[in-house]
Amino acid sequence: MPSTRYRAGIIGCGRIAGKLEDDPLREHPCTHAGIYSSSSKIELAACCCPDINRAAEFADKWKMPAWYVSSEEMFAKEKLDIVSICTPASFHADMTIQAAQAGVKAVFCEKPMALSLEEADRMLECCHKNRVLLTINHL
Repeated sequence: MPSTRYRAGIIGCGRIAGKLEDDPLREHPCTHAGIYSSSSKIELAACCCPDINRAAEFADKWKMPAWYVSSEEMFAKEKLDIVSICTPASFHADMTIQAAQAGVKAVFCEKPMALSLEEADRMLECCHKNRVLLTINHL
């Protein structure tokens, strides 16, 4: 039986996305990129950050073949199964909805889920409509 390998993308290239792996006082893996790269079932396929240098450095560090400064471009060019949203909270709703509409199977969003109940409802409705598993990192 062939094994499934999931293609993962990360939006936001900061601390929780991958930089905290450099902290020697933390248990590892402790970030989205760290945990994905530790799994033989997940391929880190692409990352996205509006800061071009940060995106390029993050992709290089985690050996990702593609990086983008626009989530719209990433979703247009990449076929992703999983997307981690590691942006400031003000972007969580829009990024989750973009990912769900782009056909990903699962979204792993950092906390807080949203800045309002209305945003959270939009996220849930869109994910439900598109049959996307939505999880929120709450630990």
